[in-house]
Parts: sequence; structure tokens; C-alpha cells
Amino acid sequence: MLNDKPNIPIEVHILRELIVSHPEIILTLAALVSETGLWLLDSTRELISEFAKKSSIRKFYKDRQLWPYLKRLLKAPTPSLGLELLRSTGVLKIFLPELNNCYKVSQNKKYHKYDVFEHLLLACDRCITNDVRLKLATLLHDIGKPATRKETEIGITFHKHEVLGKKLARRVVTRLGMEIQDANFVVELVGNHMYQYDRAWKDSTVRRFIRKTGLSEDTAGKIHDFPLFQLRDADRMGRDLAPITQKQKDFEERLTQTLFKDKPSTCG
Repeated sequence: MLNDKPNIPIEVHILRELIVSHPEIILTLAALVSETGLWLLDSTRELISEFAKKSSIRKFYKDRQLWPYLKRLLKAPTPSLGLELLRSTGVLKIFLPELNNCYKVSQNKKYHKYDVFEHLLLACDRCITNDVRLKLATLLHDIGKPATRKETEIGITFHKHEVLGKKLARRVVTRLGMEIQDANFVVELVGNHMYQYDRAWKDSTVRRFIRKTGLSEDTAGKIHDFPLFQLRDADRMGRDLAPITQKQKDFEERLTQTLFKDKPSTCG
């Protein structure tokens, strides 16, 4: 009899067929969640979790270059919603394991109220930019922390996590299939995000920072819009702090002065 069949909505059967033929639809669903703020039915979440365990789906997410799909999610108002969906269903573990590994990695409570994963998602949400590359760099900037975490007598440390993070970010952008220029943009931001300005810096140290980060006289008039500083803002807001400190303002002023001072004269 017809009513002897399991009471499963037809939409679930349709979605099952779609995932089989187009596994990337899971990322599209995650993007829709981030765009709309709406959530998925439990039956849909369970179906995604079921597929995340299949070897064919795991192979697809490891082998395919899926940057266009992640890009859509990162452009959404709240990327964290879709990313949490991917994590809770097991998809993030195969799609972005470097990010998934940050889940429940605790930090020094003196400076951080969130674990690494929570902090990265919140920073990504609060990154005020239309540049999706910067959004990705913000999402990845602390992925070196899980493997560098140490508990010491002075508390939890993540010494040189930006060095490992840069290597891991390179792995991510390569796997996603990003264009080389965009990939380098992301990787360099991750590698440079831990700068610590000291007002005692010599002018030569300031110039070395300028060369290392790619600052130029073209950015001098709008230096706070420099991507590295926007990432720093998002990093702080991802800890529920004000986006910019007085020391950072002083640093930007000094950089501006140095850039204008070093600018070649156009006078005859």
C-alpha cells in the first residue's frame, strides 16, 4: 500500500538526487543560509550529514576547485551561519579542514573570550569590505593556532602561528583554485597579520615594514583602507574590541609621513 512507504517529504528525495549529481549544492545551501539568515529543516541537515560520510562526496570536495562557491558564501551578510552549517554536518572537515581544526581550540582568557573557530567566524562576519579575498584572509588568519598551541606558566601561547598559518593558507588557496594573484594576496595577509608596532621603532624599521607589506605612496592618503589594517580591525572586532587603538592610529600616521617624505619629488 502507498501509505506503507516512509513518510519522507518529496523535497528530501529531490535534494538527495541533486546532491548525488551536483555535490557542490551543499555549498550553495550554506551560502543561502548566510544570505537569508534562514535555517534548514532537520531532515535536510541530516541528509547533508549522511552525504558528508560518503567516500564519493569526500573525494569530490577534496579534488574540486570550489572557490566560486565559497566566494558566494563569503559575500553574504553573515558567513558564519553557512560555515557553522558546514561544520555541524561534517562538510567543513573535508572542505576546509584547516578551519575545522580550530573548533573548540581554547585561547588565553586574558585576551580572548572566544575559541579560535568562534573568533575567526565572528571576525569574518565583522570584516567591513566588499573584497572577498580580504574576507577569506580574515577567516583564515589564525588557522596556524591549533598546531602551535602550548600551555605554559604564563598561559596559553601560539608562538609563530602566523608562520604556520601562511603555509596552511597557501594549501587552502591552491586547493580552492584561486588565481595566483588573489591567492598571494590572501597568503601574505595571513603571514603578516601579527605585526606589533612599537613607538620606539627606528625609521629604518618603519621602511622595512612598508617594503614587506607592499605599502606605497598611492595608499598614503587612505592608509587605513590598506587590507592588512582592515584585517586588524576585523581581528579586534572578532574579540568584541574597538576596531582601532590609539597606537595603531599613531602607526598609520607615521607610515603616512614616511611615505610622503620618501616620495620622489616631481619638481624640476
